[in-house]
Amino acid sequence: MLSKNPGPLKFNFKKLQSRILKKYRKPNSTDTSRFPSFSEFVQFVIDSTRSFKTSRDWKENVKCWLPYWVRCSVCSFDYNVIMKLETIEEDKRFLVTLSRLNELRDRNAWVHLKNATSSSTLAAKYYKELTRHQILQLYKRYELDFRLFQYGIKDYLDNAKDAEGRKEGQGTEILTGI
Repeated sequence: MLSKNPGPLKFNFKKLQSRILKKYRKPNSTDTSRFPSFSEFVQFVIDSTRSFKTSRDWKENVKCWLPYWVRCSVCSFDYNVIMKLETIEEDKRFLVTLSRLNELRDRNAWVHLKNATSSSTLAAKYYKELTRHQILQLYKRYELDFRLFQYGIKDYLDNAKDAEGRKEGQGTEILTGI
């Protein structure tokens, strides 16, 4: 969403960028970017997926931000290794050793991070643009992924732009029973 020519072209994301801006950019906004902000994009995802209950709903209506449980049938395979971006270096060393892929031992760059020091740092930067309510709604859409990959929501909520000054536990009603 932050590209002049977002791809893949067949999905016509350029048109989607315009639709998101038209619907979610407030008329009095000081944001003059021609691209949707992370907050505007997240609100689009929240609103456009509100009624989705099944993998079919997701597959028929979403192009690129599918939950992993929909995308790759996580529960259908017996994985030997699941790697996470937060621990990618340690996980990579483990995988290289386990599979004896010694030619990969000295590869270090994670190409998608560009100038960020880590995926956690980059995520924190983006989540500071969201409200706690947006994060909770986004969590509802991707809750099964959180559970499958053992992610917690607390750190995301703590990064919300309205997190400061809130009492401990306030605003987490949705998480009861998890």
